[in-house]
Amino acid sequence: MSGGTGNDYSYFGTFPNSTSGLTAHQAQNDAYTLANAVPAMTGQPLRITGYGTTAAPISRTWNQVQKTHVGEFFSFTGTLLRYRPDTTGGNSGSPVTEESTGLTFGIHTHAGCTSTGGSNQGTALNNAGWTTARANPRGVCKSGIGTPAGLLFAGPDLNNNFGTVNQTTGHFARVTRLAPGVQGLAFNAITQRVYAVTTARGLYEINPDTGSITSLGTLTGTTAVLNGLACHPATGAMYAIAQATGQLFSVNPAALTLAAVGAPGGGTVGALEFYADELLGLSDITGGTRLVRVNTATGAQTTIGALGTGITDCNGLAWCGETGRVYTINSANGQTLGINPATGTATLVGPSNGMFGASVGLTGRTTLPDCGPIDYNRDGSADQNDVADLIDGIASGAPIYDPDLNGDGNADQDDVAMLINRIAGGGC
Repeated sequence: MSGGTGNDYSYFGTFPNSTSGLTAHQAQNDAYTLANAVPAMTGQPLRITGYGTTAAPISRTWNQVQKTHVGEFFSFTGTLLRYRPDTTGGNSGSPVTEESTGLTFGIHTHAGCTSTGGSNQGTALNNAGWTTARANPRGVCKSGIGTPAGLLFAGPDLNNNFGTVNQTTGHFARVTRLAPGVQGLAFNAITQRVYAVTTARGLYEINPDTGSITSLGTLTGTTAVLNGLACHPATGAMYAIAQATGQLFSVNPAALTLAAVGAPGGGTVGALEFYADELLGLSDITGGTRLVRVNTATGAQTTIGALGTGITDCNGLAWCGETGRVYTINSANGQTLGINPATGTATLVGPSNGMFGASVGLTGRTTLPDCGPIDYNRDGSADQNDVADLIDGIASGAPIYDPDLNGDGNADQDDVAMLINRIAGGGC
């Protein structure tokens, strides 16, 4: 808005750097904080920092590089600030900051100082138009704003945010900020943690309640980009898929190793999620996004059905046990969609209010099934029969259910010990 002194401001957002993948805030690890109101500080020092031009006799090496100066706060009238730190052409847009607190309360817009006096000028944060713009962000500035709620998790948006997706309204709200390049998310019901994988195959663990992130290391076993990630809700067994080839991998998060499952399945599956015992995926193909079933023993894909007309760019998939539905976000328009797992048909839940690119992951919070994984044989009781069936399955190589209960990539005595301990600790 260019409305003269006291009414000149601009409000915009920036996308992550195309090379580093970092937002400006992430790259600088710093930001200005707005004050709640213009402070009563006439005669007190304030600071202007910006990238103004220079002219002789000042060296041209100082031209449009960051410079800062402290000067006196002269006056505040209506929405007009006057002050006496030095500025030059090109400083417009610089923050006006209280020196004692570091809080910003205005934007520098106009020159006014002379060799004999005067004052430079700026717009105060109480300007009605600027206040309205800050209260009603759009585009990338809006993505992730809100109160976290719901059983679904998504990320990254174009601000590298990780947050919740409300399964009732569809709204996305930031919990924390992710490292750049995250492709897939998976929720482990045993640990109650979200796992994330990046384009460089970095594996991270996220506490979805606190937002704390732990780097687990780099997965080995392939050089492919892993786009989808999923954890079995009862066993924690983890799988990943490379969208470029459709190759499914089993993941050992403890050893940070990958093992190919069968041959590459083709397609363009960029999202994975378990729906109970079924591994589902989304494939963005010509004609629209389709829900597919992925065989965890062979990697083979079976099409369930298309999401619907015009739905072509869905890159994350989540299951919510509470509603019995699976969900995705359409990156083309930011809409949160509910999917019928039997047919693949999608219906609108609501706007996510987020901006997502081609690498968004999605997953749902789940709790361990009744008597599972302690009821290994699914007979409704947690007892010695479960231990016997687990041992027999491991020994024979033909288990009735996935025997890797601790999700470490191996079916062995550690899984038996874990099952015994869980049964002894309380049963169903």
